[in-house]
Amino acid sequence: MSDILSFVVRPIPDRYPTNNALGRDGFRGGRKSEAYKALATAIDDAAKAEIARVGWTTATYYCATELTIYRSTRTRIDAANLGKCELDAMTRAGVWLDDELAKPYGAETEYDPSAPSRLLVVVRRRYPSLLDVTAAQASAFVERVRSKRPKPASDHVADAGKMVGPQVGDPVLAGDPIAAGFAVVNGRLALHADVLAMLNDGKTQEKRHARGGRK
Repeated sequence: MSDILSFVVRPIPDRYPTNNALGRDGFRGGRKSEAYKALATAIDDAAKAEIARVGWTTATYYCATELTIYRSTRTRIDAANLGKCELDAMTRAGVWLDDELAKPYGAETEYDPSAPSRLLVVVRRRYPSLLDVTAAQASAFVERVRSKRPKPASDHVADAGKMVGPQVGDPVLAGDPIAAGFAVVNGRLALHADVLAMLNDGKTQEKRHARGGRK
């Protein structure tokens, strides 16, 4: 399962499409414009192709999402329209269950006259932190881990009724709560203290390298 989904849609219209088409009376008719539909289809196709290539599974938890539109002209874009088409198309493609999961979310434009206008999408899957987990969620997670782990025959009587907690190395699926004292490294449980020690050791090594190897 991939934690990163990124793709480029090119070319896209120099004039960014509005959400609704104009009716004959000059007012918004409540229908998606043809340009909007064309962009949504292009995003949908690109997202599905990348999903299949990297093995992305539909997100059920928040995803850090960044959209960057590189434009070959300086035509202004209505901020209210920016990102609406992209998020809708990505929901339809199966990036996430609903675009409310795009959090944190950012969209910006860059001026690049050297190439046709294009769209860059980067989505990073997030996992629940220790602060996001309630006692009930942690208990449910422990029970699920307990039900999946085979129990040695010699322990059936001695450990009858004893609760088996999460263990280092247990796999963590998207949306699983993380029990207190644990963190997630490469999709598996690790002791929170061990992760902090590893990070601190890495910082120490960087400082030594910066000082030319002196302790």
